[in-house]
Amino acid sequence: MSMSMRRLHPVLVAAAAIVLALQGCKSEKKSGAASGTAAGGEDPWGSSDTTPRTPLAVIDKPFLWKAEKDGVTSWLFGTIHLGVNADKQLPPVVFERLKEAKVFAMEADTSDPALALAMRRADGGSLRADLGPEHWKKLEDAIGASVAQSLDAMKPFAVMTVLIARDLPMTLPMDRVLMERAQEAGKPVHYLEQAVDQIAMIDPWMSAGDVKALLDNRDVARNLAAKMLDAYKAGDAAALGAMFDDQTLWIAAGRKPSTFPAYLDAILGKRNRAWIPQIEKLHAEGGGFIAVGAGHLVGPDNVVDLLAERGFTVTRVTP
Repeated sequence: MSMSMRRLHPVLVAAAAIVLALQGCKSEKKSGAASGTAAGGEDPWGSSDTTPRTPLAVIDKPFLWKAEKDGVTSWLFGTIHLGVNADKQLPPVVFERLKEAKVFAMEADTSDPALALAMRRADGGSLRADLGPEHWKKLEDAIGASVAQSLDAMKPFAVMTVLIARDLPMTLPMDRVLMERAQEAGKPVHYLEQAVDQIAMIDPWMSAGDVKALLDNRDVARNLAAKMLDAYKAGDAAALGAMFDDQTLWIAAGRKPSTFPAYLDAILGKRNRAWIPQIEKLHAEGGGFIAVGAGHLVGPDNVVDLLAERGFTVTRVTP
């Protein structure tokens, strides 16, 4: 879940789960997180901002595709895991297509208890020691001393997800909101992969050097996060896809550009290709509503193109 800025975005699959777990939050809609704060009223980012918010704008062009084959229709929907209030900002067409689908599918169950263990280091090491005094202080300044301390025994990936999520409005994870709606309607829920497997694919590419690069380039990260959110809200597939070429943080972490393609294939391409047989099976059984991070539908080796190669007619839905 999911760290150059190109792949920082899909990493948000797990970001919400980690942040909410650290703060003792729950994903129910009754939780305070629905209004941007953690359960119990505590803001995970330590903000005391009480400025009245303007009404949330409904997204006019959702990342929604219709996939047809053999007289059956499935729906592909691109989510953003944090930053958009799904209940208030997704247009009715998304929920209408979800309602009519026989089954709901999403990337992984981020409430899986095994996720917390998978995020912890097994080598007995300390993030604080790996970062050194200067960068540890930067981490404390960015997320607060208590949250930083709670991450000391966790893998660099966990820290990266929290830092990335820090740059987005705190909302309920969109895919979990959709899942809850599906469950309320009595629909079966299918996971395309295990959350721990997501960690296993991404973790080898994350190091203390990535954390340092992100801490040293906070303005770059904030700008990219804002652009990503703006592109999603505008439904701009081209703009979102273009962000997948940025290697700024990859290089800042001391890595060679030549290693970037292998990284992308390991954590993006291979996952997308592994999902196709499952999506085909769900489709053959009557069709489904498949919700995955929007980057999986517009990036390299994306699910839309892969299904088209398998004989599906895939068209974007215009409300």
